[in-house]
Parts: sequence; structure tokens; C-alpha cells
Amino acid sequence: MSDNTKNENKTEEWIPLVITVTDDSTEQFLKKLKRWCDDPSSEPELERWNRIGYPKGLPFVVRKPEQWELDHYQYFPTPKRARLLEKEGKADEALEIYMRILRNYTPRGTLYYERPAIILERAGKHDDAILICDRAIAAISEGLFNADTEPFERRRARLAKKEIRKGI
Repeated sequence: MSDNTKNENKTEEWIPLVITVTDDSTEQFLKKLKRWCDDPSSEPELERWNRIGYPKGLPFVVRKPEQWELDHYQYFPTPKRARLLEKEGKADEALEIYMRILRNYTPRGTLYYERPAIILERAGKHDDAILICDRAIAAISEGLFNADTEPFERRRARLAKKEIRKGI
């Protein structure tokens, strides 16, 4: 196997596309470099980078993260827990997790809106589910994330019909 083939296989293991910079990350990075200089096995990520180099043709971006990215790191792990609770039949607990995310953030992704709307619809809380659909439609329309508003518009229309029937 040639050296180029070895390097190509190794780059599949680890490809850094973006390095985010926070206020204290420069100091942390320097500490990592010092540890790595003293003991290369202490910082495997830096060791791999040194060994295989940065993959050619990939963009190398160093930038400060936007606020929505920092927020995303806060709420991203929680829907997994909520989905598990849903599967266990604990929809109320799952709904609380989704609603906490929606209260504190403007999440980027349809899951954060779909699941609570479904739970609320099943619970007969159509007005609340409509509000979540409206919020999803607004977020998508503002370009906060790429998605189609149509599923939320259809759900909203269906919920509105159910609410009208309930009032009759």
C-alpha cells in the first residue's frame, strides 16, 4: 500500500471541517499543544492531525460560533431522551422536555416542533398544537433552517378543523 493510500484511509477516521473559537479556547488549545508536545498520546486528535495532516481540498474555517450554534449544543441531546420517554408511554414527560426547548430557544429542525405538536394533538390540546405549528412555519419561513412548511400547514389545518368540530 502506498503512502498516499494510507493517508486517504486515515483521513476517513477524522475530518475536522470547522474549528469553533470561544473566548477561552485559545488558551485551552495552547495547553493541549503543550501536553501533546510533552506526550503525543495525551492528545490523540492532535496526534492524528500531525500524523496524517489536514485533508487536501477541505475547507479550514476558524470562526466564532453564532449564538444559535451555542444554544444548539445545549438542547441537542434532550430530544433523544424525550423520544425514549415517548416510547415508554410517558408522553407528558416527553412533552415537558420539548416545551422547555421551545420556551428557551428557537430550535432549528422540524423534530423540535413535530413531536410536541403530535403529543398535544393526541392529548386533544389542539390550540396549543396549532401554536407550535405556527411557530414552526414562522421559523422555516424566516430561513432559520431548511424545511418545507407544507407538513406544518396541513397539520395546522387539520387541527383547526378538529377544534371547530369540538366546539359544535
